[in-house]
Amino acid sequence: MKKQLILALVCLLLSSLAVGCGSAEATKAELKTFTPEGKNFTVAFPGEPTVDSFTVESPYGQQLTDTYMLEGKTSMQAFTTTVMPEEVLADDLDTVLTNSANGALGNINGGEGEITDITILDTPAKSFKCTIATPEGPTLIIEGHIVIIEGTLYQMQYMADEKNWDKFKDERDGFFNSFVINK
Repeated sequence: MKKQLILALVCLLLSSLAVGCGSAEATKAELKTFTPEGKNFTVAFPGEPTVDSFTVESPYGQQLTDTYMLEGKTSMQAFTTTVMPEEVLADDLDTVLTNSANGALGNINGGEGEITDITILDTPAKSFKCTIATPEGPTLIIEGHIVIIEGTLYQMQYMADEKNWDKFKDERDGFFNSFVINK
Protein backbone atom coordinates (compact mmCIF):
# COMPACT_ATOMS: atom_id res chain seq x y z
CA MET A 1 0.00 0.00 0.00
CA LYS A 2 2.61 2.54 1.04
CA LYS A 3 4.85 1.51 -1.83
CA GLN A 4 2.04 1.92 -4.38
CA LEU A 5 1.22 5.38 -3.06
CA ILE A 6 4.80 6.56 -3.12
CA LEU A 7 5.45 4.95 -6.52
CA ALA A 8 2.47 6.76 -8.05
CA LEU A 9 3.59 10.11 -6.65
CA VAL A 10 7.24 9.69 -7.57
CA CYS A 11 6.41 8.55 -11.12
CA LEU A 12 4.17 11.56 -11.54
CA LEU A 13 6.78 13.92 -10.15
CA LEU A 14 9.71 12.49 -12.08
CA SER A 15 7.90 12.42 -15.40
CA SER A 16 6.86 16.04 -14.97
CA LEU A 17 10.28 17.10 -13.79
CA ALA A 18 12.13 15.35 -16.62
CA VAL A 19 10.07 17.33 -19.09
CA GLY A 20 10.36 20.59 -17.17
CA CYS A 21 14.03 20.54 -16.26
CA GLY A 22 16.16 21.73 -19.06
CA SER A 23 19.29 23.72 -19.47
CA ALA A 24 17.50 27.06 -19.09
CA GLU A 25 19.05 29.38 -16.54
CA ALA A 26 17.37 29.28 -13.15
CA THR A 27 15.38 32.27 -12.00
CA LYS A 28 14.38 32.81 -8.40
CA ALA A 29 10.76 33.40 -7.53
CA GLU A 30 9.28 34.80 -4.35
CA LEU A 31 7.53 32.23 -2.16
CA LYS A 32 3.78 32.73 -1.76
CA THR A 33 1.72 31.28 1.07
CA PHE A 34 -0.73 28.60 -0.06
CA THR A 35 -3.60 27.36 2.12
CA PRO A 36 -5.90 24.87 0.36
CA GLU A 37 -9.58 25.48 0.96
CA GLY A 38 -10.90 23.32 3.77
CA LYS A 39 -7.44 22.11 4.86
CA ASN A 40 -5.62 22.79 8.12
CA PHE A 41 -2.14 23.60 6.81
CA THR A 42 -0.18 26.30 5.04
CA VAL A 43 2.89 25.89 2.85
CA ALA A 44 4.72 28.36 0.56
CA PHE A 45 5.39 27.79 -3.14
CA PRO A 46 7.16 30.05 -5.65
CA GLY A 47 3.86 30.26 -7.58
CA GLU A 48 0.41 28.66 -7.65
CA PRO A 49 0.58 24.85 -7.38
CA THR A 50 -1.64 22.46 -9.28
CA VAL A 51 -3.93 20.43 -7.06
CA ASP A 52 -4.87 16.78 -7.51
CA SER A 53 -6.34 14.01 -5.41
CA PHE A 54 -6.24 10.27 -5.89
CA THR A 55 -7.37 7.26 -3.94
CA VAL A 56 -5.22 4.20 -3.32
CA GLU A 57 -6.70 0.86 -2.34
CA SER A 58 -4.85 -0.66 0.60
CA PRO A 59 -5.31 -3.56 3.03
CA TYR A 60 -6.84 -0.93 5.34
CA GLY A 61 -9.36 0.35 2.80
CA GLN A 62 -9.20 3.35 0.51
CA GLN A 63 -6.77 6.13 1.32
CA LEU A 64 -7.11 9.62 -0.13
CA THR A 65 -3.95 11.51 -1.03
CA ASP A 66 -4.00 15.19 -1.94
CA THR A 67 -1.09 16.55 -3.98
CA TYR A 68 0.01 20.12 -4.51
CA MET A 69 2.72 20.51 -7.12
CA LEU A 70 4.55 23.36 -8.80
CA GLU A 71 6.81 22.69 -11.75
CA GLY A 72 9.37 25.28 -12.79
CA LYS A 73 11.97 25.29 -15.55
CA THR A 74 14.68 23.86 -13.30
CA SER A 75 12.92 22.76 -10.12
CA MET A 76 9.74 21.23 -8.78
CA GLN A 77 8.09 21.40 -5.39
CA ALA A 78 5.49 18.89 -4.25
CA PHE A 79 3.47 18.60 -1.07
CA THR A 80 1.24 15.62 -0.31
CA THR A 81 -1.10 14.69 2.48
CA THR A 82 -2.49 11.26 3.31
CA VAL A 83 -4.74 10.46 6.26
CA MET A 84 -3.20 7.34 7.72
CA PRO A 85 -5.27 4.32 8.85
CA GLU A 86 -5.46 3.68 12.59
CA GLU A 87 -3.76 0.30 12.08
CA VAL A 88 -0.68 2.00 10.65
CA LEU A 89 -0.67 4.68 13.34
CA ALA A 90 -0.67 1.93 15.98
CA ASP A 91 2.82 0.93 14.77
CA ASP A 92 5.98 2.66 15.93
CA LEU A 93 5.85 6.02 14.10
CA ASP A 94 9.63 6.11 13.63
CA THR A 95 9.35 2.82 11.77
CA VAL A 96 6.44 4.13 9.68
CA LEU A 97 8.45 7.25 8.77
CA THR A 98 11.58 5.21 7.98
CA ASN A 99 9.55 2.80 5.82
CA SER A 100 7.99 5.75 3.98
CA ALA A 101 11.40 7.31 3.32
CA ASN A 102 12.86 3.94 2.25
CA GLY A 103 9.88 3.39 -0.04
CA ALA A 104 10.41 6.76 -1.68
CA LEU A 105 14.12 6.10 -2.19
CA GLY A 106 13.43 2.59 -3.47
CA ASN A 107 10.97 3.85 -6.04
CA ILE A 108 13.15 6.76 -7.12
CA ASN A 109 16.46 5.00 -7.66
CA GLY A 110 16.52 1.56 -6.16
CA GLY A 111 17.12 2.67 -2.59
CA GLU A 112 20.34 4.60 -2.98
CA GLY A 113 20.28 7.72 -0.84
CA GLU A 114 20.45 8.96 2.69
CA ILE A 115 17.82 9.19 5.42
CA THR A 116 18.28 11.43 8.42
CA ASP A 117 16.27 12.26 11.51
CA ILE A 118 14.89 15.79 11.59
CA THR A 119 12.19 17.66 13.46
CA ILE A 120 9.22 19.37 11.83
CA LEU A 121 6.95 21.50 14.02
CA ASP A 122 8.49 19.95 17.14
CA THR A 123 7.60 16.48 15.83
CA PRO A 124 10.11 13.73 14.95
CA ALA A 125 10.38 13.42 11.17
CA LYS A 126 12.61 12.02 8.42
CA SER A 127 14.49 13.64 5.59
CA PHE A 128 15.67 11.74 2.54
CA LYS A 129 17.93 12.84 -0.27
CA CYS A 130 19.18 11.18 -3.44
CA THR A 131 20.37 11.84 -6.97
CA ILE A 132 19.10 10.28 -10.15
CA ALA A 133 20.31 10.48 -13.72
CA THR A 134 17.58 11.11 -16.29
CA PRO A 135 17.47 9.79 -19.85
CA GLU A 136 17.32 13.42 -21.04
CA GLY A 137 20.72 14.15 -19.51
CA PRO A 138 20.47 16.24 -16.33
CA THR A 139 21.16 14.66 -12.97
CA LEU A 140 18.38 15.45 -10.51
CA ILE A 141 18.66 15.92 -6.77
CA ILE A 142 15.57 15.04 -4.79
CA GLU A 143 15.12 15.97 -1.13
CA GLY A 144 12.04 15.03 0.83
CA HIS A 145 10.75 15.60 4.35
CA ILE A 146 8.14 13.30 5.91
CA VAL A 147 6.21 13.83 9.14
CA ILE A 148 3.02 12.46 10.71
CA ILE A 149 0.96 14.97 12.65
CA GLU A 150 -2.50 14.23 14.07
CA GLY A 151 -2.89 11.09 11.94
CA THR A 152 -1.91 12.67 8.62
CA LEU A 153 1.31 11.93 6.75
CA TYR A 154 2.73 15.10 5.20
CA GLN A 155 5.45 14.79 2.61
CA MET A 156 7.32 17.69 1.04
CA GLN A 157 9.66 17.14 -1.92
CA TYR A 158 11.99 19.55 -3.64
CA MET A 159 13.59 18.43 -6.89
CA ALA A 160 16.05 20.29 -9.08
CA ASP A 161 18.70 19.57 -11.61
CA GLU A 162 22.11 19.26 -10.03
CA LYS A 163 23.55 22.38 -11.67
CA ASN A 164 20.83 24.56 -10.09
CA TRP A 165 20.67 22.89 -6.67
CA ASP A 166 22.84 25.42 -4.84
CA LYS A 167 21.23 28.39 -6.60
CA PHE A 168 17.92 27.57 -4.96
CA LYS A 169 19.06 26.92 -1.39
CA ASP A 170 17.04 29.85 -0.02
CA GLU A 171 13.94 28.84 -1.98
CA ARG A 172 14.32 25.19 -0.94
CA ASP A 173 14.81 26.07 2.72
CA GLY A 174 11.92 28.52 2.56
CA PHE A 175 9.65 25.85 1.07
CA PHE A 176 10.58 23.24 3.69
CA ASN A 177 10.40 25.72 6.59
CA SER A 178 7.07 27.25 5.50
CA PHE A 179 4.90 24.28 6.51
CA VAL A 180 2.49 25.23 9.33
CA ILE A 181 -0.50 23.47 10.85
CA ASN A 182 -3.34 25.95 11.30
CA LYS A 183 -5.21 25.41 14.55
